[in-house]
Amino acid sequence: MTRPTAYHGPPELTVSRMLTDRHLDAALLAAGIALTAAYTAAVITARRRGTQWPWRRNVA
Repeated sequence: MTRPTAYHGPPELTVSRMLTDRHLDAALLAAGIALTAAYTAAVITARRRGTQWPWRRNVA
């Protein structure tokens, strides 16, 4: 009987695995949500002050 003694790496990369195997990175998700909220708050503040804020800048 042979004992597995070493790590053989991740499973083979296939097209199916590339499209379906995803793991959520909580820190990146939290940072994205925080940045989106800050940007939205800045746009709302600018509009309340009367600053023209083009919709294209929001989309970009």
